[in-house]
Amino acid sequence: MTDDRFERELRERFGALRAEVERVTPAFGLRPRPAKRRGATVWLAAAAAVVLIVAGRLAFFDDAQSQAYTFDLAGAYWTAPTDFLLNTPGLELLSEVPEIDVNGLVPVPSPPGPETTDTVLEPRRSQS
Repeated sequence: MTDDRFERELRERFGALRAEVERVTPAFGLRPRPAKRRGATVWLAAAAAVVLIVAGRLAFFDDAQSQAYTFDLAGAYWTAPTDFLLNTPGLELLSEVPEIDVNGLVPVPSPPGPETTDTVLEPRRSQS
């Protein structure tokens, strides 16, 4: 029965601790809202009017100056300062197709046409 006594003692201690916390902790009630001032409403309305006027000006009036700032990005080229890190050994293997010799035959692409897209194998020609 020592477990029951131990649990009862723990419950009493936590209950005492809870009562102490409730005694020390202030009550958190809702604070009354301060009365609204009329000046803030006037300033908010004035700011909204200014925003609407500026937005209307930008939306409905097209200046000739706005067309003067067009840029041709076709000629723009930029290289990152770290692009040299992409030049790794063996990079050419990614851009070339290797020649594979299968029993003396070399793959030769067939002429383009709608009837076939297969690769034809022809005997390798000597390079003498």
